[in-house]
Amino acid sequence: GRNSGIQIQVKEQDDHSITFDITFADYSNMNLWEQAKSEDGTTPFAGLDAISTRTVTDSDQLYVLAQGTRSAKVEKYDGKNWIDLGECASTLSTTSIAVLNHEVYALIADYGSGAAHNNVLKKYTNGQWKEIAHVDGFNSNTPVLGVAGDTLYALLDNVDTAQMYRLNGDSLQTLGTPISATAVDPVIFEYQSNVAVVYGDRNWNSPSTNVQVYEGGQWKSLIRDTAAYSVSNAVAASDQNIYILNTYNSGDKLAKLRAVDLNGT
Repeated sequence: GRNSGIQIQVKEQDDHSITFDITFADYSNMNLWEQAKSEDGTTPFAGLDAISTRTVTDSDQLYVLAQGTRSAKVEKYDGKNWIDLGECASTLSTTSIAVLNHEVYALIADYGSGAAHNNVLKKYTNGQWKEIAHVDGFNSNTPVLGVAGDTLYALLDNVDTAQMYRLNGDSLQTLGTPISATAVDPVIFEYQSNVAVVYGDRNWNSPSTNVQVYEGGQWKSLIRDTAAYSVSNAVAASDQNIYILNTYNSGDKLAKLRAVDLNGT
């Protein structure tokens, strides 16, 4: 129902074939992208040390988690100005971010020497990051936060398994049995009012791309693609579908977009 800017002009046709030209609109000079600046014209990114970023939205507010080499900090954009929320981690670490009920959380796998806890969940409250829960005994390589329903979930990988946790009060409680996988770029999302996760499994004997949903007290496989394992995953919801994008670095595929109906088909 929208003008795509694509024009198709038929050149010739017969009963068995058609030849046409396609031209695409040039958007380069249309100023479709506008840099998000504070009212004074500044942004926080010029002097920001970041090797990777994660973003999450809450209504009209944008949170950017900037992961540095030995620290991580969060910036919030309220539509008019950038607000510095400070460092959520101040040592060598890996981090993730999520928003639940208008409150922002950060999950940190702390690799710093002398760290009090291995994996720490923090919440931004009263102008500072406050530790509210932790999981010890290992350091996750790719800690991930996500929200399903009104619950915050954390996925922590350990060698060749990954365990899902659910925030209950001030503790992270295990949810079901571990996922037996060397999880690559996992993403937590909601499916049929349940928590679900998509990830690549780089098991050298049987690499795969997987989507699992926690239902009836156990993990159930929704998708298992054994052609190759995905190195990057993304999830978006629209109308009655969940769209899952998997990007690969091996096999005969570069990327695959899947549409999964919320009714389970």
